[in-house]
Amino acid sequence: MSARIRAEFLGLRTLRSGYVVPMSLVALSAVIAGLSLADAGTPSLRTPAQLREPVVAGAGLLTAVALSIFAALLAAGHWRHRTITHRLLASPRRQQTLAAALLTYGVLSLAVAAVALLASVAVAQALISSKHLSLGLSAGVVAGVLLSVMLFTSLGVSVGVITRNQPAAVVVLVGTFVAEKILDTFIGHAGAFLPFGLLDPLLGLSGATISRGAAAVTLTAIAAGLVLLAGLLLSRRDVT
Repeated sequence: MSARIRAEFLGLRTLRSGYVVPMSLVALSAVIAGLSLADAGTPSLRTPAQLREPVVAGAGLLTAVALSIFAALLAAGHWRHRTITHRLLASPRRQQTLAAALLTYGVLSLAVAAVALLASVAVAQALISSKHLSLGLSAGVVAGVLLSVMLFTSLGVSVGVITRNQPAAVVVLVGTFVAEKILDTFIGHAGAFLPFGLLDPLLGLSGATISRGAAAVTLTAIAAGLVLLAGLLLSRRDVT
């Protein structure tokens, strides 16, 4: 298992996107926080919830969605570049191969989310400290950011394995967001239990209609279900 994880990390290190994407997300999160809080202290931007929203939106929402697409592209890329056959010949236990990918991208997502959040908070504090304002950042918010990014990244890996096609994987992920927005007009508050809708309560964003705990359990269940489906399909498919 450790050899499979090392192979996954080696694959990331040999890709320029393995450096560019994480660094870009950290930078974008900090820029979003800086631009959004430039007017901190105005009536519409002075409460902890108002100040915190752009910080967690960049480090949590942006990072979660971007890394899910990034992970899906890399996972599906094994079929596009025909490397999946050699990978599974070298490691015949397919479930362990999937587990290694999930662990690798899980570690990557946690690291990127943590650094992005730290960078965003540092920028935000530099802008609001002199105005005697506070972000009101709690352990629950931090945990929500990390969990959101990690679970969405695992969704990306699963979608990549299930579709085995990079464009299709992106369409599924982006299409899910669009479909949720359309369904919201018909199913009302039930839309809060769909994947993208669960990010609002997890990140503590305005408009959340369910608790962070309920959102965490629901998104974990969705991610686990997709992982099981991906593992089942991977174990049964012919990759030659």
